[in-house]
Amino acid sequence: MKSGTLDDSPLVGRSHRVNCFYHPMAFVFWLFISNMIQLLLMPLIMVGQNVQERHSEIWAGHDLEVNVRAEAEIEVVLQHLEFQNKILIAMVEKLGVSFDDTFHKLNPERKQP
Repeated sequence: MKSGTLDDSPLVGRSHRVNCFYHPMAFVFWLFISNMIQLLLMPLIMVGQNVQERHSEIWAGHDLEVNVRAEAEIEVVLQHLEFQNKILIAMVEKLGVSFDDTFHKLNPERKQP
């Protein structure tokens, strides 16, 4: 090797291809630049995460309200069904029909409640 060529430089080496030079510090420079970009964008990402968190908390609050209302409506429907069941039992008793016999005739394969 001749002295003073690019091959003697500690910063420039030869790749596996002939006449193709690379600089080993290019990778370090690329890492530095990408880290700087990440550092500059980090506050923006953090603000975005805070906004998403607030939005999800509001959404969860609305979901809770809807679930509470639905539970109250279901409770009203169940009370109404229980009331109708009591009325039907009273009607059957007034007619003098045995509930057990009627249940067996309508549902022979099921056991009595």
